[in-house]
Amino acid sequence: MGHFKRLATKEDELIKILEPLPQDEIDRRAEDYDKMPSDKFNTKHRVLLAMEKYKPVSFEFNGVTHTIQLNHCTDPFCRWYGEDQQELKKLAVTGRKPYRYRLSGSPEIEHDRRIVCNEDPNTPSAVGGCKTRPISTWSAGEEIKRLVTVNSVVNLEPTYVFHKDECSEYGVTPFKNPKCFYNYGTSKTNSDRFKCKQCGKLTNVLPRKEQAFSYHQQRSEILPTLAAMLVNRVPVRRACEILGIGSQTYYTKLEYIFMRCLEFLERYETKVLATKTFDKLWINSDVFMYYLNNARHKFAGDTKTVRNEDFRKMATKIIVSGDIYSRYVFRSDVAYDWDITEQLLEMDTLKYKCDHMERNERKNARLELSYVPQPPSAFDKSEPFNHMRIQNDYVIEKRGFDTRLAYVPGLQVSTNYTALAHFWLLREHLHAKDWYFVTDDDGSLKNSIFRVFKKEVADGYANYFLCKTGKNKPLVQALKEYSDAQMNLSMCRDLYGLAEDSDYQVALAMLTEKLKSVKFFDLVQDSSGHKRTVRKANFVTHPLASQDIGYREIGILTDLSGLNNVELAKLIMQVNNRPTDTFMQQIRRRISLLERPLVTARADKKSYIYANYNPQYAQYLVTILRTYYNFCDGKKDKSGKLVTPAMKLGIATKSYDWKDIIYFK
Repeated sequence: MGHFKRLATKEDELIKILEPLPQDEIDRRAEDYDKMPSDKFNTKHRVLLAMEKYKPVSFEFNGVTHTIQLNHCTDPFCRWYGEDQQELKKLAVTGRKPYRYRLSGSPEIEHDRRIVCNEDPNTPSAVGGCKTRPISTWSAGEEIKRLVTVNSVVNLEPTYVFHKDECSEYGVTPFKNPKCFYNYGTSKTNSDRFKCKQCGKLTNVLPRKEQAFSYHQQRSEILPTLAAMLVNRVPVRRACEILGIGSQTYYTKLEYIFMRCLEFLERYETKVLATKTFDKLWINSDVFMYYLNNARHKFAGDTKTVRNEDFRKMATKIIVSGDIYSRYVFRSDVAYDWDITEQLLEMDTLKYKCDHMERNERKNARLELSYVPQPPSAFDKSEPFNHMRIQNDYVIEKRGFDTRLAYVPGLQVSTNYTALAHFWLLREHLHAKDWYFVTDDDGSLKNSIFRVFKKEVADGYANYFLCKTGKNKPLVQALKEYSDAQMNLSMCRDLYGLAEDSDYQVALAMLTEKLKSVKFFDLVQDSSGHKRTVRKANFVTHPLASQDIGYREIGILTDLSGLNNVELAKLIMQVNNRPTDTFMQQIRRRISLLERPLVTARADKKSYIYANYNPQYAQYLVTILRTYYNFCDGKKDKSGKLVTPAMKLGIATKSYDWKDIIYFK
């Protein structure tokens, strides 16, 4: 069982990011800050999106140095897809040097920037015009670091003092020099005791888990019951009443169960998947959204202006990815940084002059507030007209900044950055020969997959399907579509003479026939005379409807033009969003803090009074539920055997329970 563990923190530096800004660049920024307006300052000191080369970011993870560059074209049908910025030397034009990409849009306007592909007549399919929203690669590395830290445990290594200050053997330990100590037996908690032979100081050391599992754990016997309550929608106050504990004990035990789940996953998920290779891996991803129960800090003030601010609609998102065949959920990450503080944000703002740089150049671009507003610089004060305007903008921006920080601690993280880190870690931990992705029409998921899996997509080893279900569809309509689908299957059985075949085989025959009239790709000739494949934004209706969502529309985002209709139909038949839908329903039904909002007594509004307040506990609860869902919550197969998603995936041989997770040996 080994050593006691603790949750990892930022100070552990499980990932070490190599700062992309050299010290001389930081010094130049400090020198020019009071000499230049913000737009010229940004143009001069732009590094991550410099015209000549978009700078990558490197970091050390698990003893390996990784380099990521995520700013490139994200259209898989473009010649420049996945390619880094580079000068087009063969292009015979005068004037400025031509490059693969150019930046468009104003850096002063939020989210207005775009990376635009340039045309190159000498390169087939380099027709230009593709637009991609740039990101801060530096901030993407910071988000990867955050997710790794949140989902990791490290050994608890206390600092021992085995000698008195005047002892001649000071610095000697019983682990390396046992002859210098008396073995003084064990304490009441089974910890070994050592006594220095010179000074006589007696010291207890931390026992191993096998010796004292409940070390510093009062009421250890309630852990399995509390864990069961956490995933069975028991509210916090009711759980405290049933177990006879206080709220502080409740959250302490919640954190402990979360840590035990991480230890369990490290042994039975991470280590097993590191040695397993899948021939094909179908991954379905989606974004779960809930609203925080906004509560202002105790000492944040209670002015009428603040009360009138509407912060009730603060959406927090959780990105979920699961396997389509086994419905095993690989990751569930909350897009929220609860460790960020105003002090840390201000340190970065003052050091890197983030208030004068566009968002895509900032270290904290992933956060909803990526810098602390600063008063006008000396240059701004030198121009009276601009000074008044900038001063007014500063006052308004600072008021909004302070008001936001008066509410829920921490800051929201952009879904784009959490999705990038989410898929990068999936790619790092999973090994597959062929990847197939299924999502709804979510831009953050699409861009993230095309950035992270650019090599696999370009080489044809990763393909991407859209699955649109119409979530606002009434249940009556869904039932009617299901009834129509069953009727169509029955008619096709008679039409094609497939009376003995299964629904899947009949639906496959129907879909193959339908693909004769639906074109997903087209072959066109560009201005330079080269022929290239382009995607047509067409969808095909999946012939198998379900009672809860009815028909689903399937689209294709990668180049599968080389497949015939039968091969393409077999792939489309696999497309569904059941893994994420099932797990998200489990979140709503099983976790009390993440259930749907209540309807007020007047039935005219929604109340979030029982919703989650601290997103940190949302991450804990979702991870605990994911562990239970994957390894404990089994369903009976045709033979009557209980089978869990982990067993279907091939990484477990039995169904576990809470005692296995909490007390495993």
